[in-house]
Amino acid sequence: MSRKNKLPIENDEGLLLEYGRAFAWINLIEYVLGELIYFKGNLNLANPKLAKKLLEKKTFGAKIELSRIFLDVSIVRQLETLNKKRVTLAHSAVSEKRNSDNVAKKTGRYIIQYNNKEISLTKNFLKEIVELAQNLSLKLHAEFTKKSING
Repeated sequence: MSRKNKLPIENDEGLLLEYGRAFAWINLIEYVLGELIYFKGNLNLANPKLAKKLLEKKTFGAKIELSRIFLDVSIVRQLETLNKKRVTLAHSAVSEKRNSDNVAKKTGRYIIQYNNKEISLTKNFLKEIVELAQNLSLKLHAEFTKKSING
């Protein structure tokens, strides 16, 4: 069965793979951050079910704000950078850059259209996101061994 309705990015399997990898890492960081807030904030000592439910309802940005209480400012800034890149990826349209001389001609280059800006969607752009998330993963996991904010 041939697929007539296809996203432009599906024409580049390597780019699509990196796109998915970037989101997988972003999701992991958001999850780990929520767990860190849960334990560092001693929410596990309150009503655990309620605390988990409240954290599930928080956005990534809101979790970053909560983490300011106990995370180093450099980690918070990296989380904010990751969240900005996440917003750009998640709340934008991906399209194929067209040749200005011949709009019908495909170029094989992809762009993200976000806030009236065009951002080149490249494997390097996505790898930068993955590397940032991997670095943050190590830092956030190290935070689990530190004392909670209440002692």
